[in-house]
Amino acid sequence: MPLPPDEQEHRKIEASSDDDTYDLSEPVGAFKPPRATIPKTRPLVVDEPAESPEPTGFPFLTGVFEFPFYLQTIAAWGMISIGLVVSAEGVVFCIYLVETGGLIAARCFALPVFLILMLSLSYTAACCVAVIETTAAGYDAVTEWPSGLWRDWFWMMVPALGMLLLAMSIGWMIGGALNLGKWLPAAVSAYLLFPIFVLSALEAGSPMVLVSWTVLRNIAPIWWGWLFFYAETGVLLLLWLVPTVVLFTFQPFVIVLLSAPVLAAVVLIYFRLIGRLAWCMAEYGYEDPED
Repeated sequence: MPLPPDEQEHRKIEASSDDDTYDLSEPVGAFKPPRATIPKTRPLVVDEPAESPEPTGFPFLTGVFEFPFYLQTIAAWGMISIGLVVSAEGVVFCIYLVETGGLIAARCFALPVFLILMLSLSYTAACCVAVIETTAAGYDAVTEWPSGLWRDWFWMMVPALGMLLLAMSIGWMIGGALNLGKWLPAAVSAYLLFPIFVLSALEAGSPMVLVSWTVLRNIAPIWWGWLFFYAETGVLLLLWLVPTVVLFTFQPFVIVLLSAPVLAAVVLIYFRLIGRLAWCMAEYGYEDPED
């Protein structure tokens, strides 16, 4: 039975008698498509993770005090400074309204001031976590600062404030039990315990772990690092705190405006040093024989 004309126009496939390959004959009246343009290919570049460099110089002096004013850091320092200035000025203004009889006005301002304060502290906490993680990895500059939604920063602030309040409460209770006062023991306790709490939580990967055996057993091998940390942070905090407290009674609004950016720099340096402690633990601390 003859094939239809349209079927005869199709290419004919004939089997070869020697092997299993097939020969294709040219189609009759085949349509030739236009030549396709093929883009030039580029060599495939695979980004390999950069090795963690070791900090140059002495880790507790080099790249520490100038860190807030790095080109990569100055924007974060400026944002933290603005947040602290606005929130602190708002708190001082509410206190001023209460003292001058404007209780109702103070209540109206209290809620927005509280929200601005929470936003400022949340962003500061997120920046501090970025500083610790990057510095602990051995890098000098932080290039990835917090981004995203405010609620992501908020859940970094809550554990940090909880650790600080817990460290203060321990000194508060000890001072009250020994009749040594409360505020000074609370400040000393926070000064001594807060960095241990932070490093323990980061090492364990959970804010519920406030004391890690890994951190405790690495205090002795790098005692010199802890000594430099407490000495430098103690001097910085006193240099900021004493003038602020003394001059606050004279011009509170002016002092807050001037001291808040300094506090932002002190906070960044403080957590920079905590990151250097974490790096020293990994480099010079106790090594598990099983690793």
